[in-house]
Amino acid sequence: MRGTIRLLFFVPSMVLWGADPAYEHAIAVSSDADRPGLLCKFALVVRDSGDLLRAEQLTNQALDQLKRDGDMETANAAACLTLSGALAMRARPEQAQQDLEKALAIRERLLGPQSLQLADTLNTLGMVHRLQERYVDAERYYRRALAIQRAHPPTPELGITLNNLGQLAAARGRSKEALELFHQAVETWEGLPGPPNPGMATALNQAGVLAYKNKQYAEATALLEKAGSAEALLNLGAAHLKEKRFHESAQAYQRAVELLTKQWGPGDARLATPLDHLAFVLRKDEQYADAAEVELQATRIRVATALR
Repeated sequence: MRGTIRLLFFVPSMVLWGADPAYEHAIAVSSDADRPGLLCKFALVVRDSGDLLRAEQLTNQALDQLKRDGDMETANAAACLTLSGALAMRARPEQAQQDLEKALAIRERLLGPQSLQLADTLNTLGMVHRLQERYVDAERYYRRALAIQRAHPPTPELGITLNNLGQLAAARGRSKEALELFHQAVETWEGLPGPPNPGMATALNQAGVLAYKNKQYAEATALLEKAGSAEALLNLGAAHLKEKRFHESAQAYQRAVELLTKQWGPGDARLATPLDHLAFVLRKDEQYADAAEVELQATRIRVATALR
């Protein structure tokens, strides 16, 4: 039941509060052997909802039971360790690396050197190393994951690896390579059935920013326009402003503000800054009345925020 705290009597120290009813029931009636896998699947759902702390708690419960049962060399253990590493990579990178290296060894032994599950763990290990600015190690893991994924039909995860490599190449100053990798990531996602991958807008935005830095202005504009996210539209507005295309800049900022207003709400304090940018460009475009109205909107938000 949502919004309640429930102790499942047959699982020591296990609390499932705010749980999805279907998962809660499945875990309640599961066997000891099945419960860790269900807990990790539930942790993925919770993670995707944004509750990272709860996802980590569920993953730790699964790992604790696997350790008690002596099942730490199983596919379930590898999956839970990979998830544990992904959740801990920012706050506790050393623990994340340890968990992921254990998962890597288990998956390679159980599934072989060309399994997509192995590539998933390699990709996550690459992310852990990149966050610690160990770029050579990060690239080694990403490249190994990419080689495995290239040997299989395209998947969303292939796009993720290409995007990760693009970010790494950009961080290391290899802008031409990074741009090509971002394009490959987008092409991979576009070639798959179903709705657009959530990472596509981010990759297009990154590619657009990189193209602009390389003075490929037409390509940058096309990429940022295609991305269509609020962040990309803010970047598009800034790009047009630098080229003194004030009307196009104002249009991009206006669209970004509209998206952010829907996302955050009309009174959110974070809206004040993009509103300032929009007002500035409107004045440059000699739309003085509109600029004054936008400035007033930003002022009202700041006053309301100060009075809270």
